[in-house]
This record gives sequence, C-alpha cells and structure tokens, in this order.
Amino acid sequence: MSSFVHLHVHSEYSLLDGAIRLQQLASKTAELGMPAVALTDHHGLYGVVNFYQKALAAGVKPIVGCEMCVSSASSLDGYYEENTLPHLVLLARTMEGYRNLMQLVTLGSCEGQNHTPLVNNEKLKSHADGITALSGCMAGEIPRLILHDQLEEAENIATFYASVFGDNHFYLEMQDHGLPGQAKINEGLVEISQKQGIPLVATNNAHYLEKEDNKAYDVLLCLKEGKMIYDKESLSYNSCELYLKSPSEMQEIFNNYSEALKNTMEIAEDCSLNLEVSSPSVIGINLPSGQTEIEFLRQICTQGLSWRYKWANNSLQKRLDYELKVIEQMDCAGYFLTLWDIVRYARERDIQIGPGRGSAVGSLVNYCLGITEIDPIKHDLVFECFFNPTLVNMPDVTIDINGKRRDEVIEYMEKKYGEDRVAHIIHFGVMRSRLAVKAVGRVLNVPTATLKHIIGLIPNEPGMTIRKALEISPELQSYYENEEHRELLDISLALEGLPRNAVAQGKGVVVAGEPLVKRVPLQKLNTGNRVVQFPEQKLKDMGLVKFNIQSLKILKYMEEALKNIKHRRGKQININMIPLDDKNTYHYLVGRETEGIFLLAKKDIKNFLRELRPNNFRELTAAVALCRPGVYDQTADFAKIKYRSFSLKNIPDNVVKLLRETYGVIVYQEQIMQIAAEIAGFPLRQAHLMQRALSSNHSEELGHYRKQFIKGASAKGYKPEEGESTFQYLKIHAPYVYNKSQATAYAFLIYQTAYIKANYPEEYKAALSV
Repeated sequence: MSSFVHLHVHSEYSLLDGAIRLQQLASKTAELGMPAVALTDHHGLYGVVNFYQKALAAGVKPIVGCEMCVSSASSLDGYYEENTLPHLVLLARTMEGYRNLMQLVTLGSCEGQNHTPLVNNEKLKSHADGITALSGCMAGEIPRLILHDQLEEAENIATFYASVFGDNHFYLEMQDHGLPGQAKINEGLVEISQKQGIPLVATNNAHYLEKEDNKAYDVLLCLKEGKMIYDKESLSYNSCELYLKSPSEMQEIFNNYSEALKNTMEIAEDCSLNLEVSSPSVIGINLPSGQTEIEFLRQICTQGLSWRYKWANNSLQKRLDYELKVIEQMDCAGYFLTLWDIVRYARERDIQIGPGRGSAVGSLVNYCLGITEIDPIKHDLVFECFFNPTLVNMPDVTIDINGKRRDEVIEYMEKKYGEDRVAHIIHFGVMRSRLAVKAVGRVLNVPTATLKHIIGLIPNEPGMTIRKALEISPELQSYYENEEHRELLDISLALEGLPRNAVAQGKGVVVAGEPLVKRVPLQKLNTGNRVVQFPEQKLKDMGLVKFNIQSLKILKYMEEALKNIKHRRGKQININMIPLDDKNTYHYLVGRETEGIFLLAKKDIKNFLRELRPNNFRELTAAVALCRPGVYDQTADFAKIKYRSFSLKNIPDNVVKLLRETYGVIVYQEQIMQIAAEIAGFPLRQAHLMQRALSSNHSEELGHYRKQFIKGASAKGYKPEEGESTFQYLKIHAPYVYNKSQATAYAFLIYQTAYIKANYPEEYKAALSV
C-alpha cells in the first residue's frame, strides 16, 4: 500500500508554469498506486472540476487546493511583483472549506490594485474553516525567513498560521529538489516543528509529469518570463526533480522523516470534499403577484402570439402549448424570461439585435417573446432541433447584438440582477500547433528562416496538430528525423495545447439566482472584466446557466444605416418586417458589388449565388446550407436541377414529394426528421435523435434506428425493402445536412443587408465607413 500522497502539484492551469495535463495527472497517480492526489495550481481553481471528475474516474481521490500569494499588510493596494510575494498552499477538507477557498481566490483576484491575486492575513482568518494549509515551497514566507537566518520570525509566522487554521490543520512543508538552500530550510522547519509541535509534511512541488519533461518545462518558464533557454539565470528553477515522483522515490528522499511522509496520508484521509452536480440557478425577473415563472411566461407568449399572428388558430395554439409544456417539464421558464428581459431592454434602447441564430429560430416561444424575428411556422422550422427533452440539456440561445453597444446590455444585467450574480465566461488561449512551434523555436534560438519554413509545413487549418502534420508531410518528418531539429518538435509536441492565458469569452455571460462565488470562483482580468474561473463546458455541473450575447459587426453597420435613412429620408424602417420578395435585393445578391452584405465576403457562397440566381427566400436559405466545406457535389447539383440541366437519380419514390422545396436534394436536418415522421411514423423528438445518430454515424445506435424505421414504415404500408432503401438513402446524405433554422437565420441577415444596400445605397455606404 502507498505511504505517500502528492499534495503540491501544478497542472497546465498554472498558466505557463505547469505542464501536467489533468488526465495525465489522474492516470499517473493511479499507475503509481497512490490513493489520492491534490491539485494546487497558482492563484486559481480553473481546472478543479475537470480534475475532480478525471481523478474519480481513475479511482483516485481528488484533493482540491490552490497555491496563493499572501501578505501581512492590511491593505492590498499598490503593485506587487509575483516573485516577491510569499506563497501558501491551501487544501479544501470539506464543502465549507471549498466555499472558503473559492471566496479567497475570488477576493485575491478581485480586490486591490494588484495584477497578481493576493490575500492578506485578515482574509485568511475570515475564511480558514475547512481548510488545511501547508507552508509552501521556497517561495513561502517561512522558508524565506529561514533561508535569511530569521528563524525567530519564521517561528512566529508558523505559530500564527497554526492559530489561524488550527494546530492539526497547518503543516510545515518539507521539499528536497537538490536546490541550494533547501537543506538549510528543512533543518529550520524541523527545529520549529520540535519547538512548537507543528507537524511536518513532505511534498515535491511537481510541475511536470516525468523527469525527462524538465527541458520542456524550462522552455515553458522561458515563455512566461520572456527569456531564452540558454540564459540559465532566467529560469526560476534549476532542477530536473520537479516531476510526479513515486512513493518509493519520496521515501528514499525523506527516509529520515517518516512522519512527514505519513502525514501526507493523514491529510488525504482528512479531506472529504464531495463536489455534487448542482441544479440550475437562473435568476428570473420580478413576477406579478401570485404568478409562477411558467404562468407569467405563458401569459407573455399568449400576448405575443396575438401580436405575431393576427388570426391565431388552433394549430398555432397547439404548437405554443406543446413548447411551453416542454419548457415547464425541464423547469427552465426563468431562462426564457431572462432572455426576454434582455432583448426587451436592448430593443427599447434601439440597440440593433439580430433576427436569431441557430436552432433557437425554430421555437415559436422565442418568436412570440421577440427573442427571434423569423416566423418558424412560415419557414417550416422544427422545435425539437432546438429543445429536445429526451436529451436532458438546457436550451442554448445566442443573441446577436451590435458589438459597439454590448457593454450597455451587460451593465443593465449587472444593475438589474446584481453585480455579484453576473460575470463573463473565461476563455483560455492555448498553444496550438503553429504557435507552439513558433514560441518554442524562439526560446531555443532556432534561426528565423528555418523556423518559418518548419512552421509553413504545418497546414493552417482547424484541428491541425503537429502529430497530424508529421503524418501528412514527408518534409516535416525529415526535419523530425534530423537530430538538430528533433528537440524543437519534441518540445513543441509536449507543450502543444497547453493553456497560455485567460481572457473573457466573446459571448458567454453567466447569470445566477445567488452570488456566483457560492458556486464558482471569480477573477478580475486586467481589462476589468469579471469572469468565472471554470471553463464553459463545466459550468452546468455547478448549476450555472450561460447566456450567449454575441457581438456581430454587421449589426453595427445595420444600426448606423437605419439611423442614416431616418435622418436623411425621414423613414423609420423595421428591418425585421421588410418584404422577402424584393427583386432589387435579389439582383444585388448575384451582382459584384457585395461589400457589406453579410457572409458574401466568402467566395464560395458568392459564386454559388451567381450560378443559382435565387429569386426567392427559400433558394437563398438553401444556398447558405449548401455552401459549406465537405458538402460534396450537392451544391452544383442544386443549381443544375433548378434549371433542369441535371436530374438526381436513386431517390426513393416515397421521399420525392418531401424534397420539393429543395429540388430533390436533402439539404436540412429537418428534412431527415420530417421523412422519418412521414414514412416511419417517428415522433419528431425521436426523429431528431435518429438524425443525430445518422449524422455522426454511431454504428450501435444506427442498428437500433434502422430496425425501428423499417418497422414503422411497414406499419405505414410500405414494403420492407422500401423502408430499407429509404433508411440507407438518409444514411448516405445525413453527414452533409445543415440545420434549417440556422440557415434561415443567416439567409435573413444576408437578405436584410442586401435590402438596405440595394434600396438605400448611400445610407449604407456611409454606415460602412463608421
């Protein structure tokens, strides 16, 4: 059985100061037979949820912690260099300790004038419950004092921390990486321990996984400090011992301090944090007396239905009732009310909002609330693509907005819902393939011409990695086989994908029904934006719901153009109510003067529109869906079929009538769903799941849906071979289809901008120059 647990570990989220990936940390800990491991990244808790989940999956107990900078000063105003501030390692024993740790991290980042997160002793005292503290590495206050022969002062600090955290929850941290001064520090720590009865604990301050990773880590430090690898004085450490050592290696190092090793196990056993998935916390608007959120939402939607459709019928009411029932079942009425409130505020202040984006355009509720401006009934859009309760996911709506005025909307949200309940979502810039090689090459002083040539051998395309590039480029492989350049590529491979900085995401905003710090740590960026420290994909695990408020440059031009038209011509144009059959607009769409028209800077769609010559909105929507990478030869087929110079073959007779809108070509996800509903009797929510399985080619699911499809088609009177041929036809085309709601939304923006340019060219030209 293991006799040691790592309690001082820096992952990739100690930005540019840690090279251990979270999955590697969990797997290696399990491989070494250790029952637990701590994560103690610098200043933040960015990776804790991901770490917690991966450690549990590997059968390892996760200990959540952080290495923070501390100060004895009562005021934190002023500027401090990070390397002058003493460090302290904090570990959460309980949920209370975890909440206090989130508070400390948040306070450290958001208070004072310092760019390095910093807390003082007063804050530590206020938030010490449930936390175990370690005295830190050589940058800790106690080790520094010992190193400078101030043993009495070090002893005073140690007794102070023991009083703050409790005698059993503060430890003097021993380390031995062979660095100058560490032996002296450890002697002082032992002396203080013996005099004051403060326990010792052994750690290794791991920054990389394996011993041979030290060179890549040195390069990482150079990137952080802006130095060259051969400038030895630039490195914060000059040791190859900062790796995740095995229990036997630690026993060999601290063979005279068995109690310090044993205490790592006791601390691990004492930590019993249970991070449970929380229920969503969405702040709602002020409700009328006696009404629930769903009742108020129903009221607003009913009013919106009468406003949108002057002669609302039973079919419309039935669709609305169905959507509201799904929303009620998923308990997310508050989400839609908050969206409605945000959009209402923006429109009241004439802030240009987009007509909608993505599958949200397929919701009648969104249309009735004014969140979207495209009639889902008129354009035959499907709700289940937007919100399918079978998938048990919260809805995800993106609001496009004039980016110049986005801050006005965020400020309104902070004022209305509380500044402590609204924050941006963090985004981590990572070292992707070409950037990694460029950065490493500079540190290693690779000649500029050679470095540029090697970078040029890595395709500049999404998803490209150095390993992929090595597989497809014989010339790059030859560089790798050359010993002179192998180090460059090996280190680049080691650092590729690591986070390098933290910024605010361009669209995501979190709004909660309680102070955010109760669920997630916060951080104040140099830009002044407050962000939640957990990445977007982990927010829902903490019960947080995001709102996508996306800056869209074209909306700035549109807003300016509409102001110009009103000022010069006295005309107030509702851009969402313009006719969709304006001949002048379609003429501009196939012309050469397409500057300022949404998406028409892209050559593929511009050229296709000239070939297709659309004369209605239905064709424009199909063009958007077809002009995407990977949509094989359907694009050309569509235009040829329109002009009867080409005919598609092998289309099952039973689906021909269902594809009239797109001349027999399957263009949309919704068409596959509608075929499944019409031919095999699938409910639309089941048809949506089948469409997803077909598109992703999940073999296990496909077998299930194939049987269900043939069975359903037989029940509708089709022969088994007809059901089989139809299913296979859908399977072939499913990977290339597009969401019709998304295509419709993009087509609407294309049309709107073309309409303004075609009919008010001077006003639009002036807007583009702003």
